[in-house]
Amino acid sequence: MLSDELGSFQGIMVDSSRKKTCSNYIEDGHDIPVKDNIVVIVGRKGDDIIFVDDMSIMDQKIYMKLADLK
Repeated sequence: MLSDELGSFQGIMVDSSRKKTCSNYIEDGHDIPVKDNIVVIVGRKGDDIIFVDDMSIMDQKIYMKLADLK
């Protein structure tokens, strides 16, 4: 389940006959995202789902206000 300021979407990363997207992601040693991780997704939108082609987890803390830095 993926969420942003516009709403929530279902996302899926699968292998196809043309490209081993999920297998390559796991074999390259990337972590599987867990709840509340911030991720950057590259993919294609289907009717009611996003087909994920590439994904990266953002580990850095994001500050929305200057006061949060203190």
